[in-house]
Amino acid sequence: MIIGALHEKNNAEKRILLSLETVKKLSKENLTILIAKGYGSNSNISDQELIDSGATIETEENILKKSDIFLKISLEESDQIELLKNGANIVLNTFDKKNLEILKNLKSKNINIFSLDFLPRITRAQSMDILSSQANLAGYRSV
Repeated sequence: MIIGALHEKNNAEKRILLSLETVKKLSKENLTILIAKGYGSNSNISDQELIDSGATIETEENILKKSDIFLKISLEESDQIELLKNGANIVLNTFDKKNLEILKNLKSKNINIFSLDFLPRITRAQSMDILSSQANLAGYRSV
């Protein structure tokens, strides 16, 4: 299985979904990790550190075409999701479900989308509740 990740088009977004530790764990499970050049630069992680952890640098186009699971903080219309293969899965931090053009493209290619901001905010799902954890981090950062 191939997991692909691209950096965010929004320069203000510094987060990434694949940390060095996560890449190491996924690589140990014999998963292929494809990342774009400069993927971790906003988080002060070099390409070489990601390669040493088990990732492979690919072009954005190849990442989109090859990935079974595609990771992004958020989807933008400029992300060329039409290049994703049929039946691929996208895991996002946030998704604007009002963006009908992206939804239309996803549906036409039978692409599954999992957006973590849509997880229920209940006790059983608390370990995956990103809204609370991100709000907590924002509060600490603002102080």
